[in-house]
Amino acid sequence: PADKRSGKDVAKLQKRQEVMNHKKESHPNRWAKGHIRDWSPITKVTLNEMPEKEKTNGVA
Repeated sequence: PADKRSGKDVAKLQKRQEVMNHKKESHPNRWAKGHIRDWSPITKVTLNEMPEKEKTNGVA
């Protein structure tokens, strides 16, 4: 959480993506599905967000 608030998360996630891409190139057999996790920064974080269905029905 502190890294997210201070903006340090973006650089850390970019580095993690680079490392994972390198590891996948070195050992592709470790990734059975053929893809690695998306380490893009999360821009919106909410707690207890109301489901879209309830928002449109006016239920609070």
